[in-house]
Order: sequence, then structure tokens, then C-alpha cells
Amino acid sequence: MPKTRSPRVEIARLEIERELHDFMRDEAQPYTGIGTSASWSSFSATVDDLSPRNHEFH
Repeated sequence: MPKTRSPRVEIARLEIERELHDFMRDEAQPYTGIGTSASWSSFSATVDDLSPRNHEFH
């Protein structure tokens, strides 16, 4: 039986599973002092930077 895809949130050019997005927004980020947009933008930039290196391992 194929898995159904969980709902996702699009933010900072990423598709994040809603459960992870909500956890980060509600539980983790309030204690960091970093805004939600800044956090996801930084993560997106890191993904962009490391993606070529990741593809070298395939």
C-alpha cells in the first residue's frame, strides 16, 4: 500500500511537513530569539549551499 504524503507548509522555498513546522514554530523557536522567517530562510540557504555536496555522495 503506498504511503500518503503528509500535509506540507511552503516556506523559504522549502516544503516542510506540517508537524515539523508547527513544532518549530510553537515549541522550539520561541526560545531562540530568532524569528520564524529568519530561521527558515537560514535553513533554506544552508540546504542550497550543501545540496551540491550531498549529490556527490550519490
